[in-house]
Amino acid sequence: DNLPQGDYRLRATAKGYLREHRYEETTVSADRESEVNFVLQKGASISGIISDEAGNAVARARVTLAKTDGTALFAHQTFSDKNGSFSLVGLPEGTFKLKVWHKEYLPQEAGPFTLRPPDEMRDVRIILAQGVTLKGVVTDSDGNPLAGITVAATSSVPYLYRNTVTDKKGRFEIRGLPNASLTVSATATRGGFLSWVRRNIRAGLGELRIVLTKGATLEGDIIADQPPKRYQILFYLIEKGRKRFAKQAFLQGDTHFVITGIKPGRYAVKARAQGYTDSDEQTVDLTSGKGYVRLTLRKK
Repeated sequence: DNLPQGDYRLRATAKGYLREHRYEETTVSADRESEVNFVLQKGASISGIISDEAGNAVARARVTLAKTDGTALFAHQTFSDKNGSFSLVGLPEGTFKLKVWHKEYLPQEAGPFTLRPPDEMRDVRIILAQGVTLKGVVTDSDGNPLAGITVAATSSVPYLYRNTVTDKKGRFEIRGLPNASLTVSATATRGGFLSWVRRNIRAGLGELRIVLTKGATLEGDIIADQPPKRYQILFYLIEKGRKRFAKQAFLQGDTHFVITGIKPGRYAVKARAQGYTDSDEQTVDLTSGKGYVRLTLRKK
């Protein structure tokens, strides 16, 4: 009702029915009422139960329809309820798998299943394995616990990435990991700490103690007749006579800046801003932990 006059394209969707991708065109005018009819076909459905290895229901597991090559079809996904029950409706014809993910269990796949609308496939049972747990604590070099640190664990075979944030005691716990070699990282968003990365770590073999150390600090000023509202500081690490890009910092507002958490070393540093010519590079030695630069930007 109350549509303004004009030409429209309409598409119909309904839960449990196949998505109708055919568009119907119609014209709305003040002197007549337009009528458009759609015929929707009921889709196939899959329903079942998700439990752990002890038979306990697993709630809030994400269930996603996927092609047989593993490509997830995110238009068809749901979550298990408190009883572990799930149901996917309005599914197209074809052969598919189900991919199941939960933050405390190993990912699981089920199938393949061949679907033909409007068939209903019921009582699919999917069991999630517990996996192993990575536990530990993050502190500074003085042993003080660090809260709010992002700790991530990645395995390559099978590929899995999981992360968490340390609590006020610096403790963390990542569940549902494979019994495989892991790459573990810890990253701080404040405090000027360097990122921590270690490879070939195994979960479930005791607590992991991560110690974050402070990085170097670069202080500086942007010199410009018309200071930019936003700018970047680019760092190029100088080693054995060669330069390689190391990091960049995005800044705005004040033309005086302080950048922390830099890996100690010698750097070539320059400023960049939209509408300005890059500043000349300045070499700064941050091996002692501190440095200062003045970078000049000129309008193009």
